[in-house]
Amino acid sequence: MNKSSFESTAVRLIFSLGVIFLSLHLLGGLGQYQSSYDAAPASGPAGEFSGDEQVITLYLHDYSLLPYLKVLVNNEVRGSFQNRYVTVPVLSGDSIAIDGTFYKEPLTVEVLNTPGTVTRPRKGETIRLNGNVAGLGRVIGTD
Repeated sequence: MNKSSFESTAVRLIFSLGVIFLSLHLLGGLGQYQSSYDAAPASGPAGEFSGDEQVITLYLHDYSLLPYLKVLVNNEVRGSFQNRYVTVPVLSGDSIAIDGTFYKEPLTVEVLNTPGTVTRPRKGETIRLNGNVAGLGRVIGTD
C-alpha cells in the first residue's frame, strides 16, 4: 500500500466516523426534542363530558397548529390548538379566555360554532392576540 492510498483511506475513514458521530448526535437530539414536544402542550382533561355542558368550537386562522396556544375555561387549560379546531365543553357562567403568551406574532381565533342555547360568546366573533391572554367573557346560556 503506497502513501497516497493510505492517506486517502485515512481521510475517508475519518470523514465516515465524523458523519456517523454527527448522525448519532442529531438522532439523539431529535429523540429528546420529540419527547419534550409530546409532554409540553397541555390539552386539558380529555373526554371529561358530564352531559350538562355545551360545546364551543374555536378555529385558528392563518396557521394549521399552534400547540402552545391554549384555551382556558375558568383559568384552567381545557384545550390547545393541536390542529386548527378546538372544541371545549362549557357551562353557563364559565369564563373563557385564550392564552397566546407563548407566541409573539399576531394570531386570530374565531368562534366557529356555539350551540343554539349559548348567546355569548357569539358565533363568528374573532379574537386577536399578540402575545397576550384574551378573554371571551362569560358563557351566557338561555337554558
